[in-house]
Amino acid sequence: MMKINSLTLIPMMFCGILLFSSHAFSQDRSDQTPITRSDYISMDKQVSILEFRVKELGKNSDKIDGLKSDILSNKIEIQWLHTIVFSWYGFITLIVSIITIVIGLVAYNKTKSMAAEQCEKWLKAHKKEILENFEKPAKLWLTENKDEVLQTFKNISLVDSIPSTNLTDAQDFNSTILHESEEGEKAAELLIKTINSHGIEKISAYLELIDQFKNSKNEVILLAVAMAYLGLGNILIGQEKINTYRELIEQFKNSENEKILIRVAKAYFNLALTLEGQDQIDTYRELIKQFKNNENEEILLRVAMAYWNLTFSLEGQDQINTYHELIKQFKNSENEVILLLVARSYFNLGGNLEGKNRIDTYLELIKQFKNSKNEEILLPVAMAYFNLALALEEQDQIDTYHELIKQFKNSENEEILLIVAMAYVNLANKLIDTNQRSEAIQLLSEAIKQFKNSDNQEINLQFAKMETLHNFLLQNS
Repeated sequence: MMKINSLTLIPMMFCGILLFSSHAFSQDRSDQTPITRSDYISMDKQVSILEFRVKELGKNSDKIDGLKSDILSNKIEIQWLHTIVFSWYGFITLIVSIITIVIGLVAYNKTKSMAAEQCEKWLKAHKKEILENFEKPAKLWLTENKDEVLQTFKNISLVDSIPSTNLTDAQDFNSTILHESEEGEKAAELLIKTINSHGIEKISAYLELIDQFKNSKNEVILLAVAMAYLGLGNILIGQEKINTYRELIEQFKNSENEKILIRVAKAYFNLALTLEGQDQIDTYRELIKQFKNNENEEILLRVAMAYWNLTFSLEGQDQINTYHELIKQFKNSENEVILLLVARSYFNLGGNLEGKNRIDTYLELIKQFKNSKNEEILLPVAMAYFNLALALEEQDQIDTYHELIKQFKNSENEEILLIVAMAYVNLANKLIDTNQRSEAIQLLSEAIKQFKNSDNQEINLQFAKMETLHNFLLQNS
C-alpha cells in the first residue's frame, strides 16, 4: 500500500484552493458571498486537520503491513497445528480399533469356551440316547457304501492310440530291405519320410507309398503299405478315417504275415472306436472272431480290449456272457495289461450277479490275484474283498473285513487306502452291532492312528466317522 507524505499533500491542497478561488471569482459577484478573514482562518485550521489525519494514515499503513506479516506467520502455525491434530486423531483411531478387535477376540473365545462347555454337558446328559441312535444306521452305512464301490469300474473304455509306425519300426524295416531291390529302397525312403514329415507332407507320403506299392508281391514292402494305411487312418477324420481302416482290413485280413496281421487287428480296434451302435458291436465281434485263437501277444491284447469295450455296449445276459468269455480265454495270460482286464472283468461280473454266484466270483478274483505285485490289479482285489464282506453275514463278514485290512493297510495306493478306511468304519459298526464294543474301540484307535495325517479328502471323511464313533464309545464305556 502506497504511503502519502504530508509535505506533498499540502501544496496540492493549496493549488486546489487557488483554482477554486479563481473559479469563484470568475462568477458574477452579485451571486456570491464575500470571503472574510474568519473564513481564511477556518480554512487554515481545516488544512492543519487534514495534514494531521494524513500523518495518522501513514502510521496506520505501517501497522497494517505489520499485521499482514503476523497473519501470514500465524497461518503457517495454524496449518502445522492442524497437521499435528489430525495425525494424533488418526493414531488414536487406530489404537481404538485395535482395542476393539482385541475385545472382540476375547469375547469370541469366551463365548466359544462357554458353548463348548454347554455342548459337553448336553452330550453327557444325552450320551445314551445318542449312542443308541448312532448304532441304528450301522447297517444303512453298509448299504450306502456298497453302491459307492460297485460304480468304480463303470464307464471305462480302453482306447488304442498306439502309433502305427514309429522310428524303430521304420529303421528295422529299412535295414531289412534297403539292399534287396530298388523297389525296396524306394518304399523304405517313403516310410522314413512319413516319420519325419508333418501335416499335408506326411499325408502325401502315406498316399504315395500306398499308391505305388499296394500291389507289390514283396511281403516286406506290403508290411510298409499296411503301416502306411494304419498311420494314415490315425490322422484322418470322419468318413475318410473309416474308409482307410476298412481298406487296410479288406486288403490284408487274410495275410499270413504276423506283423501285417498286427496292423489289421489295430485297424479293427480303431475302426470300432470310430463307429457307434450296432456297427461298433459288429466290428468288435469281427476282431474277436478272427483273432481270438491267435498266439501273438500284441494281437491278443487287442482281442482282450475288444471284449472289454464290447461289454459296455451290451446289457443283461449278453454282457455277463462277454465277461465270462474274456475271463475264460485270458485268465492264464502272462500279459499284465490283459490280466488287469481279467481282474476288472471278474469284479464287474460279480456286481452283475446275485447270491452265491456273486460270492463265488469275488472269491475267484481274490484267489487268483491277491498276491499280485501290480497295484492296478490289486485295486479290484481290494474292492472284491469289500463287496464280498457286504454279501456275507455275521462272523464271515467280520473275518473278510479283517483280511482286507490286514492285506492292504500298508498300501501306498490312495484308492486302496480309501477302501481300507471304509472297511475300518464298516467293521467297527459290525462289532458294535454284535456287542463287541471293546474290540471296536481298539480297532478304531488303530484306524485313527493310521489315517490322522491323510491329505485325501475322501479318506478324511471316513476318518471323521471313525473319530466320532470312537469318542462316543469312549464316553459310554
